[in-house]
Parts: sequence; C-alpha cells; structure tokens
Amino acid sequence: MKTEASYMLRNYDRLLLSCGQNSPYICRDSYAPSMLDEMENLFRKRIEHLNWFYLTVIDLPLISDLNTLAGNYYMLRPEITRDPRMRLQERNYNRILDADGLLDQFVYVNNACNQELLRVHTSGDHSMGTLHDICFKVCSVRYNWFSKIMGVVAANLDWVETVTIETDRQSRGDPPVIFQREGLVFDHMPAAQFMDLRKDPVVMKKLLARPLGTRDPRIRGLAEGKTIFESFPGTRESMKKVNTAIERLKKDTREFW
Repeated sequence: MKTEASYMLRNYDRLLLSCGQNSPYICRDSYAPSMLDEMENLFRKRIEHLNWFYLTVIDLPLISDLNTLAGNYYMLRPEITRDPRMRLQERNYNRILDADGLLDQFVYVNNACNQELLRVHTSGDHSMGTLHDICFKVCSVRYNWFSKIMGVVAANLDWVETVTIETDRQSRGDPPVIFQREGLVFDHMPAAQFMDLRKDPVVMKKLLARPLGTRDPRIRGLAEGKTIFESFPGTRESMKKVNTAIERLKKDTREFW
C-alpha cells in the first residue's frame, strides 16, 4: 500500500484496485446544479474515468449499461466527435430516444458503479498527524461494506496506522460525514483498536446488521421537503421508482449517520 494514493475496493471479490493519485468518477457531485453538465464533463474531459469503470466492473448488466450510456450519448450528440480514447464497444445497446432518458441513464450508471466499488484513499501528510491513515469513502446506498473494509485493514496492518470511514461528497453534495455507530467514531481510529472490534461478537453483529451507506439522494430530497419532481429529475423516471422511494421513506425515517 502506498502513501497519498487512491484505490477502489470491489465488492464482488474484495479486490483492492490501484487508481494512482486520483479516484475515477462517473459523476463527481450528485448534488451539482446541473447533472447535464456532469455528464458532459465525463464525456468531454474525463473519458479515461469512463474507460476505467468499463474495464473494471464485473457485473455484466452494468457493463451493458455503460455501453448503452456511451452509445446513446454519441447518437443523441451527433455534433460531438467521438473521443478516440473511448474503449467502450457501443454495440447492441438499448436506444434512448431523448435527452431526459439519457440523463436518467447517466444517474443510474453512476449509482450502480457506486454500489460495486468503494473509494479508498491513503494519507501521507505527517505534519497534519495523518501519516498512514486509510480513509474509506462510502457513496453506496443501503449496502454494508464493514466486513470488506475490515478485510482491507487486516491485510495491510504493516502499513495502516489509523482508519477513517466517511461519506463521499460525490453522493451527498455536502461536507463528508464521519461514520458513527455503537458509540464508536471512525475518525482516525487506531488500527489496533479497529481490529479489536472482531473480539466483541455483540458489537460486530450490530455493525454488520445495518447498511453502511447513505440514503438515496432522491429519498433524501423527499425527506428535506422537496417535491417529487425536484427529487426525481428527468421526465422518464418511472412512477414505480417514485413509489418505491416513498415507501422506503415511510418505513425508515432514521438517518444512517
């Protein structure tokens, strides 16, 4: 493990993938003023990030969805020259007829990638007292990464000194929130203390019981008093998804953090 480096933890096989110094993103900020601008930035300025996800994810439907996003983007933007660095095949994808549907696909692909991959950053700034801190940035929805996080720390105890778990600004649109549960605050927690949690089966059961993630931003919007149409941008968002969000909100009004 290297200092001041970025990694991605893949949930299917628990593999920690190196990303150099910068984490790849489909959408850098899910609360950006314009999701359309976020999509344009991906295809015009960050095409290498799209390539990275295409070559890394192993969920076959998600690979197909990435192809669908790229194929429809260039089909609906004929004035834009296809970036020669594009690695996606753009074959046999489902046709999307308008810009609203394309934007919905962009949001869906972003969320799906966040479910499969977790961003991991390492620190190397000794002057700030954070030398050899490993930070896990959670941006998935209703998914518990805790056992996988513990596996990464256990495999790198020769390097890791402290452990931090927080939300990712990309999914919340506000400053990161440190993960707190069962009286524990996962903010530069000493690695030895973190691993000792395995010795308490009661605490571990509780840590693994609830999702370690954030609310779906659309559900969060409803909780903050936004209208359905404000929380669910895109005219092609199905009413089934809207109803599902409302039912989840009724059943679970507690914040995960």
